[in-house]
Amino acid sequence: MTCTMMRKLTANLQNNAMERDRMDELKREWGAGISHDLKTPLTYIKSYASMLLSPQYGWNDSEKTKFLWEIQQKTEHLEELIQDLNLSFQMDHQNIPLSATSGDIVDFVRRIAADVGNDPRASKHELNCDALEERIDASYDPKLFGRALYNLLMNAVLHNPPGTTISISVYRDERIHIVIKDDGVGMSEETMRYLFHRYYRGSTTKQKSEGTGLGMAIAKQLVLAHQGDISVTSRTNEGTAVEISLPSLSTGK
Repeated sequence: MTCTMMRKLTANLQNNAMERDRMDELKREWGAGISHDLKTPLTYIKSYASMLLSPQYGWNDSEKTKFLWEIQQKTEHLEELIQDLNLSFQMDHQNIPLSATSGDIVDFVRRIAADVGNDPRASKHELNCDALEERIDASYDPKLFGRALYNLLMNAVLHNPPGTTISISVYRDERIHIVIKDDGVGMSEETMRYLFHRYYRGSTTKQKSEGTGLGMAIAKQLVLAHQGDISVTSRTNEGTAVEISLPSLSTGK
């Protein structure tokens, strides 16, 4: 074996070892984060419930409504975390079972965008949805593909500051394309590298990271399960664009 080959082999082994160490570090950070993220909403729920049940205070109707609204929000957040974990376990042990049906993908994307826009966490972001055609038929599982779109849109919300514009466009050529683009803070090279890794909990802003860190990995796997592709382009301080492509019903490509 030549010296050049030996040097290349040594370099590859060192790089592989560094990558394994980085993955181990990500897993440790992820485990600590999951524990925190599950405990946080439970702490809020317990606190508000205790306040409502406390005989020491006579809460008025407005205060009771506020407490119940907070409990509902934290419960929904907890449900999202558990759903992410369940989907992750499914992807580990079996193929994702799809219940695909033919439907208007334009209307479907608009409804998912509206759901995200109504989320309190998106109240200070501007979401726009546009399509070159009023109707585009596609084959998809409404529950699972909806979860993929929701995760991608919420990622754009959570990792960008208030005032960010997030646009969603739908069009088709030989395939159907869904593009989610924002004018936010963009991503670093490391974030781009590990974006779809299930243990990566990157943050492009100073705000606290939310969620399991599984959202983007799950979104990618759900898109692939639909025989689709997903790609990301981003530059720091110049925004991010995520593009999904799906087979067209007319071409099957």
